[in-house]
Amino acid sequence: MNKKLIIKPRNINDRNKFLVAVESTKPAYSKFPYTNKRIHQTIAKALKSLGLGVNGKKFFKKVLFDNAKVVIKPNYVFHVNNGCNDFESLVTHSSIIKAIIDMIISSNRNIQITILDVPMQSANWDSIIKKSRIDDLVTYYKEEKGVNIQLIDARRERVLTDPYGTVLKRYLYNGDPEGYVSVQLGSESELNTISEQYQKFEVTDYNIREMRKHQNRKKHEYLISKTVLESDLFINVPKLKCHKRAGITICLKNMIGINGSKDWLPHHRRGSLFEGGDEYLNRKLKQKVFYSLVRFVRLKTPRLYKYIADAYYFINGKTDLTKLKFNEKSIQGGSWYNNDTIWRTILDVNKIILYADKNGVLKNTPQRKYIAIVDGIIGMEREGPLTGTPKKGGIILAGFEPSSVDLVATRLMGFDENKIPQLNNLKNLKRKLGASSIDELTILSSNKKWKLLKTNPQKVSLNFVPAAGWKDHVELRPIIKATELVAKQTLNVYKEVLHA
Repeated sequence: MNKKLIIKPRNINDRNKFLVAVESTKPAYSKFPYTNKRIHQTIAKALKSLGLGVNGKKFFKKVLFDNAKVVIKPNYVFHVNNGCNDFESLVTHSSIIKAIIDMIISSNRNIQITILDVPMQSANWDSIIKKSRIDDLVTYYKEEKGVNIQLIDARRERVLTDPYGTVLKRYLYNGDPEGYVSVQLGSESELNTISEQYQKFEVTDYNIREMRKHQNRKKHEYLISKTVLESDLFINVPKLKCHKRAGITICLKNMIGINGSKDWLPHHRRGSLFEGGDEYLNRKLKQKVFYSLVRFVRLKTPRLYKYIADAYYFINGKTDLTKLKFNEKSIQGGSWYNNDTIWRTILDVNKIILYADKNGVLKNTPQRKYIAIVDGIIGMEREGPLTGTPKKGGIILAGFEPSSVDLVATRLMGFDENKIPQLNNLKNLKRKLGASSIDELTILSSNKKWKLLKTNPQKVSLNFVPAAGWKDHVELRPIIKATELVAKQTLNVYKEVLHA
């Protein structure tokens, strides 16, 4: 029995071979048990464009061996869309996952398949798997195909919340049956350059003291699912979504869900921009006092939060909490383009998925095979990742590296990749996560129009509406050639002279 991968994990430093496939289809999903082959054929077409053979069979036959471990990582962030109640735009659709599993099975290997995610600590896992019908899909494979698939909620901790989302009780869950590995990045962490500000590191409604134990001047560590680290092939299946704090959540951001505990993940730095934080630009004194009080109450006496919040919003003429919470003018918790923290966390966890071995030790070369297949059939725009609105895309993207796929997906959404911090900072990384710029990669498609994403993206982009804190900042601007720019500037000078 062959116990090693037949081909080595891809050399990410080979800059001339960054490939991303883009294929389009009808912007609608099939119904369970997903017998309609349309989405399967679209994914197969994308994999074929990447040179992986019909139905990806060439790829899976080459990289898999008997008893190989495959982890499929969807986006199962939460059980309900609080913005518009649309569930299909919230999570990776099960028809996408079924197509991938069918391709794995076609390799005729005896494979260990696991579907795994770490949703928010307050998420209802049972509701997620029931609404998505992923539990029914797992049962289908067991009863109809004789294939056992593990379905793992890999959270180390769950919480009980009130209707306001305030954490009332925390309890250990330890969902990964294999356990967890603490991965220490130390000076290789992107957080290292701002470690003097570690006492400002926060993630809303999570334990600040716990975070400071793992993110400080001396260390930067993450609690990673051991099942993920033990995988031979990792398949990232994110959703095409906007994100309030990170701008977008696709391949790179989806890796937040391999961390067993969100308390270890800095999302923003407390305070205004002028105070060394990145939570918001500036606040009036009463707002600053209020948010300091809210932070204290939520952590110390969370049951009082409801009454304090009601009183504040009543005094300010807003009795409905959600009206202020989702108001476009109110930026909270680093939900804007000047968030200088979360992109660092995002890049850190992507270094881990590519370069950390089974024991959590970073190596010089990739430690497992990786492929990303993005569910853009129906995406999410506006206030993602939890409260956005559905966006019909009819798109599947695929590639071998997270940054390469995200660069193309960002332009597809109608955004400028240079305005997304985790993409704009790729060029400074010592450990490559794929292409560092759009110029380094090749876009493949059976439809020639998608190749315009490199040269004229405005013409073919899907024009997603960004989250409020990113609006009028992240959108693509017309690409003007140098000669056209000089002519325009000359015309402007001429007009000024005429009016002088």
